[in-house]
Amino acid sequence: MRFAIFVDRLIDGTGSAPTRGAAILIDEDTILDAGPVERVGIPADWPVVDAPGCTALPGLIDCHVHIANSGDPHQTWDTSYLRDDTGLLALKGYVYANHDLEAGFTTVRDMGARSYVNIAVRDAVECGLVTGPRIVACGLPLCSTGGHFDRFGLTTGNTMSDYAAIVDSPDAARASVREQFKRGADFIKIAIDGRLPSSFHPRSTQLQELSAAELRAICETVHEAGRKVAAHTDGGPGMCDAIRAGIDSLEHLQGFTEEEMALLAEHGVILVPTLTATKCTVDNGVMPQVPERLRAIALQWMVRNWKDKQAGMKRALAAGVRIALGTDAGYTNCLHGQNAYELGLFVQEGMTPMQAIVAATSTAAECVRLGDSVGTLRKGYLADILLVEGDPLKDIAILRRPVRLKAIYKDGRLVKSSL
Repeated sequence: MRFAIFVDRLIDGTGSAPTRGAAILIDEDTILDAGPVERVGIPADWPVVDAPGCTALPGLIDCHVHIANSGDPHQTWDTSYLRDDTGLLALKGYVYANHDLEAGFTTVRDMGARSYVNIAVRDAVECGLVTGPRIVACGLPLCSTGGHFDRFGLTTGNTMSDYAAIVDSPDAARASVREQFKRGADFIKIAIDGRLPSSFHPRSTQLQELSAAELRAICETVHEAGRKVAAHTDGGPGMCDAIRAGIDSLEHLQGFTEEEMALLAEHGVILVPTLTATKCTVDNGVMPQVPERLRAIALQWMVRNWKDKQAGMKRALAAGVRIALGTDAGYTNCLHGQNAYELGLFVQEGMTPMQAIVAATSTAAECVRLGDSVGTLRKGYLADILLVEGDPLKDIAILRRPVRLKAIYKDGRLVKSSL
């Protein structure tokens, strides 16, 4: 189907100034042209979606979600992973991923789910069995024995039922990367280190979980396959080893010094701060997954962690670090469908509204290895388009208000519309 969209303004996702009185021409799933209506023109025989008062911008991208988890603090990861079978987890993944899509996030990067259910949901969406956002999935995250992801202890005898792939040597790391790609992973996620649960301090970390040699082996194997590596970290020496080894994105923005930020910028690593994951718990004060005797300490730690992230954002922006949007949707208190809250936090912590939108579009697209097909409204790109009532450059919060999302298109197909 061919059709045209006419809007008051167009934000193309590159950071360029918005275009007033813009048209977008769409042929099936692809943008034929986008720009000022005087240049683009609208063919006389094409249907036109007229959206007065609206802004068009690329479909948003969340670079850090867990589709198999709801984010409900009373439905903890450990409980659901021990209780729910693989089929139920996959169905939950379908539902939660669609919450993200209906919030305007046409692409998400899933950062780990038990039993490869993230890959199963991705494949179901891609072959048209179900609706959903475009899913970029890692399969099982990699960590060392006893590392950050090695904590569920499932003993079903089914090697696909665990949450993590365990590596304890460079050779094991290479084999595990290849196993994830065999299973259909789009990228590799690793844990460099993890926070000691007994201390709840922003700079308290375990010993480095993956050695420099293991990190090099992972990055070399992944890059030989033309893929990317995303790393969970709390900062410190392990993170620096990972940057030098060649990781592509760092997750969570916890405890980074000015020197570490400078190293990030020097190596061109994309930072995914996941501010929402911390701020929602600070706002809600609910942590039922923590033993009751430790909850007060844990909440105090989360407040300190939020302040640490606020300082980290200032350091990242001052150092010129590239930032992509990721929420950690599915983590405790971090609900699917509220992903655009991260945009408001970006602006609150020093980004301009345009910088925040770029972080959620073109930079995020590069982060998930789709920079040549999504994240920008331009000729030849896939027609992932949001039509939003009002101007998000004046009020970024409109992007998290469902009533303002007038239309969502993914691959040129209408997801929902209230025009």
